[in-house]
Amino acid sequence: MVFVLGIERSATTWISNILDMHPGTELFMEPLSANISGFKDWPNRFKKIQDLSDKAHYFREEFEQLKKRKRFLLTRISDTNLAWNTDMMAARKWWNISPKARDFFELNFHRIKGREYPSKSAKPIPVIKELRLNYNAELIPKISPAAKVIVILRNYAGNIRSIEHQFKQENLQELAELLRAKYGNTNPTAIFDYWASSYNTLLGALERTGTEFMVLQQEELIRSGKKSANELLSFIGLEPASAVYDYLAASNKKGTGKHSTDRDHDAILEKNRRAESELQPLLRKQIDRISWHTLLKERIIKTEG
Repeated sequence: MVFVLGIERSATTWISNILDMHPGTELFMEPLSANISGFKDWPNRFKKIQDLSDKAHYFREEFEQLKKRKRFLLTRISDTNLAWNTDMMAARKWWNISPKARDFFELNFHRIKGREYPSKSAKPIPVIKELRLNYNAELIPKISPAAKVIVILRNYAGNIRSIEHQFKQENLQELAELLRAKYGNTNPTAIFDYWASSYNTLLGALERTGTEFMVLQQEELIRSGKKSANELLSFIGLEPASAVYDYLAASNKKGTGKHSTDRDHDAILEKNRRAESELQPLLRKQIDRISWHTLLKERIIKTEG
């Protein structure tokens, strides 16, 4: 079992899509989302879970039920792209009236653009993309002792600006409400506090529990492409696959929409630099007073310049 963890707008969907282009994986998108029919007793992301063994058992039980809804109508008997695209259209139409349709759509919502995906192997590795475990990562080895974690990092300033933009579009309302309750605001300083505490807490917990993890930066993947993709696949235990490289190259184009992973890579890098120039003076005092995890200090936070 592999977990892809990060925060909103950090490129977790893009990396998850890359992984789903491999025949040896089976991707599940955000099973803890409020849109999913399961996990109704799951606490919000900021609440510290005390009984880890009990919650790990609960996660496994609910996830086993959701796995049965990963496929819908035609996809139960066929792995062709026609079957997937037909089921996605049907599930979107019945989203409001059928929990099965809603679960299928949400667990696979990265497929709504109808890309061609490779057929899956007989025993693919489950890959779970989730944004709600950063403050309770101690749970992961309780769920699966052999689990691996991929931590996705985006430049903090670019990440903040992207979340800000989504708030203005009235998206990410679950996150907005939680930030108001915890920090009293949804402005850049509040989002930065969320960014910093999420990753500091997550990385610290993974190290304390001895969970095997790798950190993948959005900008590293953009710049090195195939090299970073191969490191990602190797970490999971997968051989290289041409469909992964093809998708990586194809996603380097202009795209719009909350869930689109098509983005001009040079434009992303430029947006990150511009956001950093704008926000670093505002956030410098926050940056300086936070006790940073070593990986964050080395890779992301720039306290000079």
